[in-house]
Amino acid sequence: AYEIKISRDGEIVQGVKVGEIIFTTLSHADICHAQIRIIGSVKLFNNGDVITIGPTPVNKLLIKGEVFGKDENEPALIISILEMVSLPKKPIRDYMTTPIKMLSTKNSLKEAIRLFNTHHIHGAPVMDGGFLRGIVTMSDILHAIEQDLPLETHVCEVMTEDVIYADGSVQLYEVIRKFKERSIGRLIVFEENRPVGILTQSDIFHTLPTN
Repeated sequence: AYEIKISRDGEIVQGVKVGEIIFTTLSHADICHAQIRIIGSVKLFNNGDVITIGPTPVNKLLIKGEVFGKDENEPALIISILEMVSLPKKPIRDYMTTPIKMLSTKNSLKEAIRLFNTHHIHGAPVMDGGFLRGIVTMSDILHAIEQDLPLETHVCEVMTEDVIYADGSVQLYEVIRKFKERSIGRLIVFEENRPVGILTQSDIFHTLPTN
């Protein structure tokens, strides 16, 4: 069954999920409140907490609000809605950057920097014999330089091996939570078992409404 999660400060609140969302109609058109009936304890939350709920299963809504009341009997949170966004219902292949720029395990940090500067990117997957071995970012390279590693060092020595990836058919709203859960800035998009694109936080940000 689909579970609607609650996040706070970018982290999913464990042990709690949403049972029902009830919007409250008020006389003030510019103020919107909601009662969030939860499965779990309201004691995990404090008044003033800013939380994000969703995405919801049907409309893919993300609701951001500030807690200003709690009902331990329901149990429920009462929030003042700060922002509500309907996420695009399209696969990530529609938003990824392609063709993807790749590095080999034998490429040096110097060659990686040149690739990043030429194509105005901040990270690239590292391949070896057609297989994805890792991902290296500008942050990885800067950290290596701070550690006095020479620019001739192979990227495979500083790359992150735990690569986050997803199939191009996955819906955008599904990977947004993965970005938040894993605190990542990008993921690799696969089609037919090969990397075809890269999706970044900036790509996602540009898909969302600005008001």
